[in-house]
Amino acid sequence: MRYEIPHIAEGTYDGVTVVGQTKSNINSKILVRGTNNTIELVGLPYVDNLKVEFLGNNNRLVIGQNCRLRGVITVGDGSRVEFGAGVHITRPSQVVAREGTEIVVGNGCLFSDVTIMSTDAHSILDLTTRKRLNKAKNVRIGDKVWLAEKVAVYKGAEIGSGSVIGARSVVRGKIPENVVAVGVPAKVVRSNIAWSHKLLDDDGNVVGAV
Repeated sequence: MRYEIPHIAEGTYDGVTVVGQTKSNINSKILVRGTNNTIELVGLPYVDNLKVEFLGNNNRLVIGQNCRLRGVITVGDGSRVEFGAGVHITRPSQVVAREGTEIVVGNGCLFSDVTIMSTDAHSILDLTTRKRLNKAKNVRIGDKVWLAEKVAVYKGAEIGSGSVIGARSVVRGKIPENVVAVGVPAKVVRSNIAWSHKLLDDDGNVVGAV
């Protein structure tokens, strides 16, 4: 049976328990098809315009301190999604973890209209053996990773801390720390980098600062 809860707020509901409180939860909601699901809110995150969907039982979503999330997060089949502190999603994004997998995002990340999936959500079969070829795999994203507009991160991907993934790139494998990677599939084009949320000039001064 499907339940819809018109807010993400602390309490026990049909099929889901929400632990902790939000700083703001305007236009948030939870869709539940299953039991024993949990949302853990750490340090008053913002969850405006966020929809959480649980498919099945024993799923868990952890949202860290000072996160600002928006979009759709789907967790199914005994899976877990975890966001560290200070993750900021500037435009609605899609995160999907199913088949008993984990999607773990580190602290201080910046995302914009991205897709992160540990599963293909459909099956590819070997015609001879009839075995499924595209099983789900965990996804891990380190601290302070910047995923630019419309980046797609798929099953088995690992992105090292401090790295930047260029717009419309696709990540399926392992990206090292402190690099810029772009393309389909994403490949490293610059190493030994750091990035800032602030727009800086060549001398490190904030552009437009008074």
